[in-house]
Amino acid sequence: MTFWDFVQNPGNIALLVVACGFVLQLYVSWLFKKDFAKYKATIDQELTKLKAGLDTKTYISKVRFDKEFESYQKLSEKILEMIVTNSILFPQAEFVLEQNEDERKKERFRRHNDAMQAHTAAYNAIIVTAPFISEKLHILFDDVRNECWKQIIGFRIIYLCGTQPTGSEMRKMMEEYQKRNEEITMKPEEIILKMREHLKTYEQ
Repeated sequence: MTFWDFVQNPGNIALLVVACGFVLQLYVSWLFKKDFAKYKATIDQELTKLKAGLDTKTYISKVRFDKEFESYQKLSEKILEMIVTNSILFPQAEFVLEQNEDERKKERFRRHNDAMQAHTAAYNAIIVTAPFISEKLHILFDDVRNECWKQIIGFRIIYLCGTQPTGSEMRKMMEEYQKRNEEITMKPEEIILKMREHLKTYEQ
């Protein structure tokens, strides 16, 4: 059978579209994870470099930073995991990989549950580490968490409620959530910048 014979069959075309969509979505997911792994590695490098420099500082400063070091490592991991799972809620391109409505619902609930678990873990980390980190960074971490929470609520409204928005209302909401999604995925760069600014205060 030639490729032309293959694509003339409507069933084969549908299968090909599903396969291409699946591969592309896996690739996009891999890119997200790769980028955020790079962000986390950068944060860890900055913390480790400064921690080594504090060996010659006063005992109180080093003890204080050791606690901050531990807090920032925990926070950066949880925040990045939250951003990754959140980014899948409203991707720029949505591919229908499932063959029936039941499977689509399962996939949407999976996305929602993953995002909720990551949000809860990040929220708990923000609360627990609040006394040990910079107030400005605490506010930044919590702002990112709040933006992710808005995305979760929006996902519930659009996909999980009994009555979905339609027409122009749906388009307006999707544009809003996709725009916020882009802004959230840029937050790791802001976190790294703010963290560097804060850590430099230990060098004074």
